[in-house]
Amino acid sequence: MELEQVIQLLLSQFDFVSLPGLGSFVKRRNPAKVSDDRSSIEPPSEYYIFDTSRTFDDEAITNYLCSTLGIDHKEAELRVTQLVERVNNALSSRKPFEFPGVGTLLKDDNNNITLEFDASAAATESYGLSAIEVLPKQKADSKLTSPKENKNAAVAETQASSPLSTEQTTKIPTPKPAVAKKSRVRLWVPITACVVVVAVAVCWFTPALHFWEQSQTSVSPSTTDSTSSMASVGNLPLASAIPDSIVEEEDSQVPDSISASGQPNATDEGGAEKILEQTTSKKVALNYTEPPVIETGKSFYIIAGSFTSEVNAQKFLSELAEKGYKPTLIPRNKLYSVSLYTFSNRDRALRELERLKSEQTFEKLWLLSQ
Repeated sequence: MELEQVIQLLLSQFDFVSLPGLGSFVKRRNPAKVSDDRSSIEPPSEYYIFDTSRTFDDEAITNYLCSTLGIDHKEAELRVTQLVERVNNALSSRKPFEFPGVGTLLKDDNNNITLEFDASAAATESYGLSAIEVLPKQKADSKLTSPKENKNAAVAETQASSPLSTEQTTKIPTPKPAVAKKSRVRLWVPITACVVVVAVAVCWFTPALHFWEQSQTSVSPSTTDSTSSMASVGNLPLASAIPDSIVEEEDSQVPDSISASGQPNATDEGGAEKILEQTTSKKVALNYTEPPVIETGKSFYIIAGSFTSEVNAQKFLSELAEKGYKPTLIPRNKLYSVSLYTFSNRDRALRELERLKSEQTFEKLWLLSQ
């Protein structure tokens, strides 16, 4: 087989087949399309071009010769080189070079190599498709009629073919469209919600309907009676408010050591002590007061500074007096301390010390007791 015929066989397997130094055959595809006269649909097809920019050796022809003829790689390359020389010589002399089933290579006046595709050898058989004819569109002779006209025509034909007269034929009532149940349900939902809202609003803004308040204010008769009786007792004198039975019981419980005037008898000392103890404990429990602060006899000074020199201490004392403090000079252990205030109660002194520290007027403040 000539190498020219090998090109068509390789293009059926690959998209590119190169002629080293000249260019490459490239396979392209056309999609299906409608013919120019719109009478048929042409199937997809293939065609070939020659790309002079792909001059590298893809070794498609070389590998085919090695695998088919069983020759070594160098000999296959030599045969490809000889084919390229023959093609180049023919094109240089302005002669066409034909590749069966592919096309003919030509060189124009500008030395551009082109491929004249052989349309008769197009590889449509690879798809196995043929053109599809399109039937011409038929125009309708009669105008389209509406569904109502078609219905009337059908009724007229039925009446004409029926042996009954037109008077005996009865009209078939047209069914009325049924109202959908879903629409009714959708209407009831907002209506029910509006009714509930209105009922709640009426109960809320009508005081007579506040049943929950009535249940809270209702009290048992016994509680009301006891409350009213206590209120009435409060308005009466003490002697009339206390029942006689209670007075009698209390009188019966009074010990003999107490006289009619309410004072304990001098002769019975034990009974007087018991009554005095009971009375004192009750009063202490009812009238509890905090115990008074016990003074210790000490003085508490808030010291603002201490000096070894009495002159400097007196100077600092004068400055404090001008600022509104009540300073005092306290000599102790060869030092002269100057206080801002003097207190006889330690708790008050501590509270004042904390207050002065929070003002941050002096660097160091401390409490001296003596």
